[in-house]
Amino acid sequence: MEYRENKLPARLLSINEVARFLGVHSSTVRRWVKKGLLESYAIGLRHSLRFKQEDVLRFLSMSQDGSRRGVAPDDSPDREGAGTDRRE
Repeated sequence: MEYRENKLPARLLSINEVARFLGVHSSTVRRWVKKGLLESYAIGLRHSLRFKQEDVLRFLSMSQDGSRRGVAPDDSPDREGAGTDRRE
């Protein structure tokens, strides 16, 4: 885990920085925030989302523990019909 800790700057991170670090799209990070899986902080008048390094690392640790059990962050029980919500 020390290797990953050294890769993140010790400041508040933007959505794009978190997405790049976790290897996902920024929309995925926003979805995790809305689901309450990843803690964020709204700053400024535009309420830009920012993330603490320790929160991102905690989320990563929890998601890795879940993946060992076969549960990914998007595999929550509230996802009825996952992948079938296409708008036509």
